[in-house]
Formats: sequence, structure tokens, C-alpha cells
Amino acid sequence: MKWYFKLTLWLAGIVGMLVIAGLVFMTFFLGPLVKSNLERLARERLNGELTIASIRVNPFKASFTMTGLRVKNPPGFAREDLFSMPFLMADLDLRDSLLHRRYHFSRLIINVESFDFERRADNVSNLDGWLAAAKAEKEGRRASTAAAASSARTDPAIRTSPAKPAADAKTQPPAVAKTVPVPARPLPARSKGPPELIVDRLTLTLGQIHVKDATNAALGEMNLDLAITDRDLLRLKGRDQIATALMAEVLPALMSAQTRAIFQKQSAVGAPIP
Repeated sequence: MKWYFKLTLWLAGIVGMLVIAGLVFMTFFLGPLVKSNLERLARERLNGELTIASIRVNPFKASFTMTGLRVKNPPGFAREDLFSMPFLMADLDLRDSLLHRRYHFSRLIINVESFDFERRADNVSNLDGWLAAAKAEKEGRRASTAAAASSARTDPAIRTSPAKPAADAKTQPPAVAKTVPVPARPLPARSKGPPELIVDRLTLTLGQIHVKDATNAALGEMNLDLAITDRDLLRLKGRDQIATALMAEVLPALMSAQTRAIFQKQSAVGAPIP
């Protein structure tokens, strides 16, 4: 029994060391690894520049925190940043997410500082490069999938072998009655589509949208201050409800900011205000 007890302690020690090593890796090394991969993918696949100040993962709380995300504008545009997000935090309810196959966030904080849209006189916008690269990436994945399926259909290893000639009647073995297999009962169908999304508390901060369109003289250049600060949205269940709640917050703020910007612009030039 002494050797059995020692073996149990030895195995428990190895498992404990592996668990501790995994927690240390997730705490100190997983965040920088995700950060470098996101920056590399943006540079290689989307032909854009994305920088992140830091990413931290807390395995004890199932928490993810990202600071200082900045998407750079392509060369030839007025502003340096296309998109700026100083802070993003997500606390995942890990137990409920694993048990019910869904993403259940107990807390989600989104802080967007600015978004820039510019269109030059040659009708080229700062979003064209990102959108074209994303579309090319999607079409490339679709083409590779189609090529793999076509290769599987034409692979000679999986082609049906030609039928063998019928055996002579003298040497043909006696016929054996064939049994018809009973079809197996189909398994219950699993739910298809993406997992359900639940957010218990979403705290939203939206700053400024900068719009500059050289092809539209009436629009010109505007700074739209949304003025949404630490707005709490509670008990959101499902993507549709989350999208509806966000639109209910953003659209009135956007219309109000546009009205203020038009008022200020017309006041500055002395034009009559409608």
C-alpha cells in the first residue's frame, strides 16, 4: 500500500503543477500572445495597421481586458486614427456558458473614443482598403473550400471501382438470402447556428464621430459628439435584443449630434437656420 500511496501523491503533484503552469500561462502570457496575433493578422490579411496597448486575461474570474486599441487610417487622409477604443472589458459566466452552450457575460464594458469616416475628392474613402481586404479574405476562404470539395470528388482513390464480370453459372456459389438492415433511429438534432448571447450588464461609452466628405459639399466636415457616457443596458438576451438596445441608444444621440453640428456650422457662416 505504501507504493500505491506514493504513486497517488506523485501523480497528484504532476497534475497540480500542470494546472498551476496553465494558470500562470493564461495570466501572464496569453494576453500578449493574443495581442501580437491580432496585430499580425490585421497587417497580413487586412493590409491595415492595428495597435493594442495591452490585453490581460484573468483565468480565476474568466475576465478579459483590452486597453488602447487603435486602427490607423491609410496614408492620404487627414486624421491618424480610423477607430479608437481605449477600454474593453468582458466578464464571462463560465459555468453557465459551458453548461448551456452560450456566451453569457455578467459584465461587458465598451468605451469607444472616436470613429473617423473620410472620403476624398477622388471618391476613395478610408474604409475602402479594409473592406476590400476583408472581402478578398472571405472570397479566398470560399474558393479554398470549393477547391477542396472538388478535389475530393475527383480523387481517384475514392472513385467507384468498375463492376466485376458475372461469375460462370457452374462456379457461382448458391444465392444467400440478403437481410435488410433496420435503419438506426436518428439522433436528436442539435441546435444549429451560433451560440446564444446573453449580457447581464452592458456599460457603453461612445465619444465622437468625425465625418469629412469632399464629394458632398452640403455635408462637408462634421464632428458629431454622441455624449454617451457610462450608459448601462441591463438583462440583454439574444443578438436581436442587444442590437435593438444599442440602436435605441445610438440613433437618438447621433441625430441630436448631427442637429447640433448643422446648427453650429450655419451659425458660424451666418446662414439662416431652418
